[in-house]
Amino acid sequence: MRETAVRLGFPTAALEARGHDELEARVARAHEEFVASGEYTFRATAAHAQQLKDVVTFRWESVRTQSGEVTDGGLEFVVVAEDGRILRDYQFVGV
Repeated sequence: MRETAVRLGFPTAALEARGHDELEARVARAHEEFVASGEYTFRATAAHAQQLKDVVTFRWESVRTQSGEVTDGGLEFVVVAEDGRILRDYQFVGV
């Protein structure tokens, strides 16, 4: 997984993206790798998003477009600013 993460633009072993440039590179590479190819789609699970003050959590899954097979998923933990912008986004894959 770490090799794939480096290929997708994560600059550190901690799999972090900091700042606009790193975040944009990471998102663009992940999109090219998983979405643009048409091989996968990503969707929220049936579990509803929850918000507590400035924290929002939700679960997601990756699905093979052709077969509908769920291949992975995770938990997203997002900290939101008062103006609605995302301050921090923690992704727990395989949870």
